[in-house]
Amino acid sequence: MDLLSIKEVAEKLSISTVRVLQLIQENSLPAQKIGRDWFIRNEDAEAARNRRGRGRPPKIKTEDKMEEMGWRKIKREDRPAITLKPKK
Repeated sequence: MDLLSIKEVAEKLSISTVRVLQLIQENSLPAQKIGRDWFIRNEDAEAARNRRGRGRPPKIKTEDKMEEMGWRKIKREDRPAITLKPKK
């Protein structure tokens, strides 16, 4: 049984040490407190890494959203030319 420190788990999961502590407090990540330090089993860290539903859902591309709403993208050459007059 390999025990990892909070810092090692944070590096393994690519998250901050504060987030690891939050996961421990939420009981989402099993951990053992030895003295004043927390330790996580390697198997539990691997399970947390393979867990689904992490992070924000992917953002929809603007073009896809525009098509869905029935809008079309105007090409630069289709736009009317704007000429600026200098101030007098």
